[in-house]
Amino acid sequence: MDDERLAEGAEPSLDSEGAEPKYDYGVLKGYFYTPRRGDVYGAFYFLFDGTNGEVLDKVFWTTRTPSGPPINVSMGWRELGKYIPLMGTYDKSFTEKLGTVVHEVLSSAACVSLMRPIGAEEFLAGLREELKTAFERSTHYFMDLEMAMELVSNNDVAAAGLLNTEANAPKQEAEDVRSFKGTFVTCLPIIDPTRGKAISDLMPGDRVFVKLQGEIGEIVQKYLAARGEGLEFPVESVEKREQGTFCVIFKISDEIRGVMTSTKDIRLSMASVEPKRRINIKVGFDDVVFFGAIGVAALAIVLVIRLFLLS
Repeated sequence: MDDERLAEGAEPSLDSEGAEPKYDYGVLKGYFYTPRRGDVYGAFYFLFDGTNGEVLDKVFWTTRTPSGPPINVSMGWRELGKYIPLMGTYDKSFTEKLGTVVHEVLSSAACVSLMRPIGAEEFLAGLREELKTAFERSTHYFMDLEMAMELVSNNDVAAAGLLNTEANAPKQEAEDVRSFKGTFVTCLPIIDPTRGKAISDLMPGDRVFVKLQGEIGEIVQKYLAARGEGLEFPVESVEKREQGTFCVIFKISDEIRGVMTSTKDIRLSMASVEPKRRINIKVGFDDVVFFGAIGVAALAIVLVIRLFLLS
């Protein structure tokens, strides 16, 4: 497999049948620091399932006293994981603060987009700018950020002990969202605790009210508002993960899919699926003759009455 997102010097190991391995997993790697020495330094990696964006392994570390070997995001993810804890004394405050920022930016939809064969490089550049800006707002420091993506084979993830064979067995009925070549947007739920429907009870085709996030989401919302249409979209698939979280895919349009994740089985606001009642009036030929005869008879009666009055 010839892909720049493979780690430097990586030698793809063939599977048990001697075929080229599958790369269904990705690692987002990053190194950030402030230009002024002594402010904050940090590094991270997030290994995720490219089919649904679920994070399987992560390391996030910040320090204000760098002392270890230099970090290079082109390292393989395993090597990077060994170097990160050596970069300096762990700073709990900055790690918790910036770790929260990363989780807000790196959504499941973003992880899936990073795995797409077309447009992933541009998406990574945009994600880097978004994360850099979020870091600067959170710390009030100017920040430099380097990021890289690495594709990881299924064999390597299994060898690292990160796979539960039974839980991660492919499901024939579930669609691999990576096969979708369009755009993914993050969705936020609209909760209706009284009349809503639990996520676990959702079925494909159910129409659910959601809020769309990001620039594309805002454009879609404005477009629908201008047309007087609501933000209810049909469910395309529902997946319950091993940790108990839910991942719901919505069909926004032929080119756009929405992704919503939830750690709780919340009740969602549902759109009415009952069709509006229509009154259908069907008039046959016999009905026309009948009503026509009545009309002629009525006219004849009127003429007789007029002649009677004139005589």
